[in-house]
Amino acid sequence: MITKLELKNFRLHQQLSLNFNKKIVILSGNNAVGKTSILESIYLIATTKSHRTITDTEIITDQNEFCAIKLLNNQQEFRMVISKVGKSIFLNDVSKKRISDYLGALKVIMFSPEDLNLIKGSPSDRRLFIDFELSLIDQGYLKLLTKYKKLIKHRNALLKTLKINDDLTLLNLLNDDLIELNISIKEKRINLIEQINQLLAKNRLNLDFLVQISYKPSISDEKLKNHYLNNQKVDILQQTTTVGIHRDDYLIEINGLSAKVYASQGQQRLITVLIKLALLEYIKNQTQDPVILLLDDILSELDVVNQKKLINNIKVADQVFITTATKLEFDQNQVQYITLKEQ
Repeated sequence: MITKLELKNFRLHQQLSLNFNKKIVILSGNNAVGKTSILESIYLIATTKSHRTITDTEIITDQNEFCAIKLLNNQQEFRMVISKVGKSIFLNDVSKKRISDYLGALKVIMFSPEDLNLIKGSPSDRRLFIDFELSLIDQGYLKLLTKYKKLIKHRNALLKTLKINDDLTLLNLLNDDLIELNISIKEKRINLIEQINQLLAKNRLNLDFLVQISYKPSISDEKLKNHYLNNQKVDILQQTTTVGIHRDDYLIEINGLSAKVYASQGQQRLITVLIKLALLEYIKNQTQDPVILLLDDILSELDVVNQKKLINNIKVADQVFITTATKLEFDQNQVQYITLKEQ
């Protein structure tokens, strides 16, 4: 359980120190008081990435040279310093130079309004979500994906230098490695989706619709091999790798239909939360480690019935942080209320 969080020059929080002592922490207050920033800081120090920006320096409070996060749980101390020259990460005061040596030490699942892109967004949004979550719990997948991205970058650079009648020996060598990586990565993705679908079938929120994820490979293994053997001219002409797992997609369905097309805004929100809860349960089953659940602005657009369904099911997490402007009904012995005020 997270017991303490300290922020310095982080978004709206020039100096903030919070102590936590309950399984459920509810952060309330007016808009623009930094509720979301608190969840962002927890997610950032756990995953090394913000869910709101890809540019770390945007997080630093104006006119300051750096920002810092310090988080304590029952067993460990996490610290991160972000400046204009980079990001430093420490676990129990030991600097972690490689992200792979750090990821997974603190496991979190987060829902934010931006996560609706999982349904409404592009294939790249869905690939990024699956790849990132799978990388957090499977170091083997992270290594495969990292190697694949390097090979694709190398191959694309090579394609820009080639003409149809050139010697393709080096290209063929890269193709052999790419075929093997495509198959291995696809197998891990399919396994994750199968596991998530089994958990989704439990319908924990007792909804009146069923949710399922379908993996949509852009090409079969056999056609992929044939492309690299016989259709390389296409890639040479387009100067890019036109097939592979970097073009795959995932279809999220409600009662067998596309949730992007047929689900209402409220249903899309519930579907996304349901997927996150299934992922949380999957991580716990795979690792036996505690998982923190972060829920940002989750209750807006949900009616009272579905709010109660959600509240009754978030206890699957080991600790929950919720931002809200709505009064919530919880067992008072389990909840810590923190009201934030303008800085």
